[in-house]
Amino acid sequence: MQANRLIIARALALVLVLAAIGVGGAYAGESDDDSGRAEALAQMTAPLPATRVLSMAAALKLHDRTGLEELLREQQDPLSANYRGWLTPAEFNQRFGPSQAEIDRVAGWLTSEGFIIDSPSPSPRLIRFHGPAGTASIAFGVKFAASSDGHLFANLNEPRLPEVIAPLVDWIGGLDNLKAKIVLAHLLTAKAAVEIGTSNIFGPPDIYSFYDETPLLTATPAPIDGSNTDCVALAEDSDFDHASTDAFNTQFGLPAFDYSLEADTNFETVYPDSSDPGIPAGEDELESLIDIDYVHALAPGADIADYVGDNSHATITGLGFLDAALAAISQNRCGTISISYDICSGNSSFFRKIDSFFAQGAAQGQSIFIAAGDEGAAAFTFEAKQDACVAGKKRGVEGLESSPHVTSIGGTMFTPDYDSSGGNIGDVPESVWNDTSGASGGGKSNIFGKPKYQKGLTPRDSSRDVPDISFGAGLTSPGFYIISLDNELSCNECIAGGTSIGAPSWAGISMLIQQELDTRPGLINSALYQLGPSGAKAGIRDVTSGNNSYNGVKGYAAVPGYDQASGWGTPDIADFVSAFIAK
Repeated sequence: MQANRLIIARALALVLVLAAIGVGGAYAGESDDDSGRAEALAQMTAPLPATRVLSMAAALKLHDRTGLEELLREQQDPLSANYRGWLTPAEFNQRFGPSQAEIDRVAGWLTSEGFIIDSPSPSPRLIRFHGPAGTASIAFGVKFAASSDGHLFANLNEPRLPEVIAPLVDWIGGLDNLKAKIVLAHLLTAKAAVEIGTSNIFGPPDIYSFYDETPLLTATPAPIDGSNTDCVALAEDSDFDHASTDAFNTQFGLPAFDYSLEADTNFETVYPDSSDPGIPAGEDELESLIDIDYVHALAPGADIADYVGDNSHATITGLGFLDAALAAISQNRCGTISISYDICSGNSSFFRKIDSFFAQGAAQGQSIFIAAGDEGAAAFTFEAKQDACVAGKKRGVEGLESSPHVTSIGGTMFTPDYDSSGGNIGDVPESVWNDTSGASGGGKSNIFGKPKYQKGLTPRDSSRDVPDISFGAGLTSPGFYIISLDNELSCNECIAGGTSIGAPSWAGISMLIQQELDTRPGLINSALYQLGPSGAKAGIRDVTSGNNSYNGVKGYAAVPGYDQASGWGTPDIADFVSAFIAK
C-alpha cells in the first residue's frame, strides 16, 4: 500500500462531510433556541460584504423518518425478521434518501439563482455550492452580520425557501461560521516522571482489575479482546506523536501499532478533509492520545481507524472532529465510533440534522459513544468574543451526546485500594465525578424527546435523558495514566481525566461484545435499558452517591437505579458482556 493512501476516500469524505452541515444552517421553518448562539448573534454588529464568497450546502430530507425509526426498533428486537439486519450506506440511501428527480430539482433551482454547484456528491442527500453573500441573502431571504473584526459572520434569521424546493430541503449549511468545540479531556500538572505502579494513578492493569475485564482477556482457548472484529473509529482533529503511543503500549504490554498502512495492519489514519492538521497547540493531542490509549487498552485485539479532521480546511463546519465522525459513518468501515468533543455553537436544528446521520449509523449497526461532557449540569454557551465554549449558568446538555441514536457516557470518581506494589485490588464504590477540574455531564435535552427505550425507566419528563452509562473520569481520584513524549503537553508521563476516558473505553467494550456476537451489536441502548434494572446481575454497578452540580448550577443527584448524573452506573465488564450476549 502506497503512502498516499494515508488519505482514504478523499473525495467521498470531503464532499460528504464538508457539505453535510453548517453550524449556522437551519431546518426550513424551525427556530434557533440556543441561548449561547442567540447571545453570539447579538454581538454581530458589522455588515458582511455582499461580495464575500460563501461555501454552502443543501442537505435533502430523508424519506420516511417514521419508517426509519421502526426499522431501528426492529433491528434491536430479537423477535423481528430485521433483528441485526444492518444496512449498507447504499441500502440506506435507497430506502430513505432523496430520489434523483428531487436532487435535480434542488440543484436546478440553486443554479437558476446564480450559485455554482461545486461537484457531484456521492451522497444523494448533499449538494455543495458556493456564491457571494449578496446572492445568498436574496435567494434565501436572510440578513447577514459580522463581528467588528470581520472574523465571524452569521445569518440573523432563518433561510426561507420557495415552495418548489422547501419540502425537499432539510438544511442549508454554511450561512455562518460561528463554531466552537471543547475537548473533554483534562491534564493534571504532572511531574516529569510518574512512576506507574507506585503512585495512585490508574493504568490499564488497574482497569482490568477494577472493572473486571481480566476474565475476558485471559479466557481460553482464545482471549476476548476485540479480535476478529471490523474496527473502531476515533473522531479527532489532531494527529499525535507515535513514540508516545508506542511507549504506552510497551509500558503495559499491549500489541504494538503497525503504522505502515500495509494490508491487515491494526492502525490506520484517515484524513477526511484531505489534509493532515498536524498537532495543533492546545489539548487536542491529549484527546487523541487518551482515545487511542484507552480504546486499545480495553480492546487490545481490535483494529483502530483514526479519523483526523482538519479545522483549518473544514470550510463549512470549521469542526474537524465532526468531519471525522461523519466520514466514519459514511464509509461504514467500523462498527464502533468514539467521540469525545462537545459543541456549544449549534442551534437545535443543527443538532437534529446531525442526529439524522447518527440514525444512519445506527441503521448500519454502528455503536456510537459520546462523552457526556465535563461541565456537570451546566449548559455550555458560545462566547463570540473568545470564539470559544464557556460554562453557562443554566441547566442544559450538549446536543451531540443527547441524540437518541448514540450512547452518552458519564463519569465517576473513586479512591482505589492498592496493594504494596501499587496495583489495584478489586473495586470500591464510585460516586459521580465532581471536583475542581469538572463534573460529569447530565440532565435532560431541550432538543430531543424521550426515546422508547427510556420510557418508564428515566425521570418523568418528556425529554431524552443523559447519560446512559458511566466510566471512571476523576482527574485525581484516581487519575488516568498516559504518556506524551513530544513536549506538546509539557509532561512526560501524565495524569489525565474527564469523560474522555469513558467514551473510548466503552467503545472498546463494544468491540468485546462484537467479537462474542460475531456481528455488530449496533446501538446498545435498547439492550442497556433492558439490563439496567437488573443492576449487578447484569454487570452494572449502581452509583448512588454524588451529584453533578457545577459552576453554580444545581445538578442532579445519584440515586438507586437510573439517574441524570451517572446513568445506570458503571460496568463489571465480564458480567456485562455475558449478560448482553445472553439477552
